[in-house]
Amino acid sequence: RTTSFEDATGKTFDFVNENWVDRVEMQVAKGRATRAADGSVRVRLEQPHEKEVTLPRAVLFPTAHMRAVVDAAEAGRGFTDIDLYDGSDDGEKPYHTTVVIGREETGPDAADEPAAGSDLLKGHRRWPVEISFFDPQKSGEGEATPEYQLSFLVYDNGISRRMRFDYGSFVLRGDLSSLEPMPAAACP
Repeated sequence: RTTSFEDATGKTFDFVNENWVDRVEMQVAKGRATRAADGSVRVRLEQPHEKEVTLPRAVLFPTAHMRAVVDAAEAGRGFTDIDLYDGSDDGEKPYHTTVVIGREETGPDAADEPAAGSDLLKGHRRWPVEISFFDPQKSGEGEATPEYQLSFLVYDNGISRRMRFDYGSFVLRGDLSSLEPMPAAACP
């Protein structure tokens, strides 16, 4: 289970990541990452233990990471690499991601996912994406193998569906079952 909030400026990222096995909570990472005015990124962890971690300046939080993927797709780039911090595992490490973007899919979307026909997706550009997540601490060990891979279809508005998580020893698939537009909050 993941619960997170990233502010619109990409300066703060609050997260709670829980790993469960057979309805038993195995691991929790909870904390807040903050990007300072000088670009440095610090994480204050509450769980699994109290700790402060410093991250590379280039790291993006999840929403900004997805925005960078969509920007690359819209620019016609088939490949990009982006450092990501999402608070996963024990909340102490970022990932180096390599992103492969397929050709834009055109025409009607004939998917069998319940939400594929949503008005929030109609008329939007879309691309198949494959992201490989690498542990940067293992980068000097020869040819790197990703920790896991994620593939999905992303729309120009950032909505994604047709998800597939490949962890090597098992694969999870996720379908978008519903989409509900929320009213936009007024800016202060």
